[in-house]
Parts: sequence; C-alpha cells; structure tokens
Amino acid sequence: MSSPIDLTEDHKDHLPSDIQEGWLPTRDKSVLHLFTFDRYPVCKTHYLLPPDLTPVLHEADIPDFDYNILLQLGPPVDPSVSQAYQHAIRSTQHPVHSVTLTPSPGHGEPVRLPVWIFHYWREIELAASYLEQWRGAMVWLHSHSESPATAGCCQELLE
Repeated sequence: MSSPIDLTEDHKDHLPSDIQEGWLPTRDKSVLHLFTFDRYPVCKTHYLLPPDLTPVLHEADIPDFDYNILLQLGPPVDPSVSQAYQHAIRSTQHPVHSVTLTPSPGHGEPVRLPVWIFHYWREIELAASYLEQWRGAMVWLHSHSESPATAGCCQELLE
C-alpha cells in the first residue's frame, strides 16, 4: 500500500508518474500542446456533499485505477465540495487513500477515486485557464494580424 497523500501540500509530485507525464498538458510541454491536448474532462460535475464524509473516505488504495475515467468525471462545479473532502481527509485518524464521490441524480453512479484526484483537478483547471487565455490571445492576434501566415497559424490553432 502506498503512503497517504498530504493534501496540505500543493505539489504535482504527489501525482502518479503516468498522470504527470501523459495527463497534464502543461508539464514540460509547449504552449501549442495546450491546443492539441485531448484529455480535459468534458465539463465540470455536480457532486453531492454528504452530511457525514467519514463513510466515503477509504483507507484502501485502488491498485488498478483506470485513468480513462478521468475523461468522464470533471472537477466539482462547486469548489467547496473538493475543499470539504480535503478538510475531512486531513481530519481523519487514519490514512485515506481513496474517496467515493456521488454525482447529482441522473449524472452517474457513485465512483471511488484515489485521493490524488484533487491534485489532478487543480492542475487540469489551471491548464484549462491557460488555454482560455491563449485562445483569447489567438483570437485577438487573428483579428488584428496583417500577416496571412500569422492569421493562418492562429486559425489552425483555434479550430
């Protein structure tokens, strides 16, 4: 069993190496990679926040976690859900390695995730904000550029 993740620290190094290398668009990659990165979650998800988080915090690891589930489960719409889970994890008397999140009715079944999911979502949201800023810059450059090559490059990135 791996050691528990300390959610009081904010380090990418707590993420599995596969996630660091292939699932984060900004780590050691060019800005252009943001525009071709295809592993952003589709959208944010509404998760229910149970009145007592103790039953949804687990000591057990998820040894064969399928990373592809990350594409279907976006970060919480309400950041207080993530904060509440992280506070509960820090407050428990035992190490927590996985959590169960319950999407709002009609949006899927409860899903058990490793605790590093909170770090991952933080990094993905940061990358998504960079992407939006760069898109804005490309739109501006495309509309103001007098160079056909520059306009064409911007158009290519925006498609």
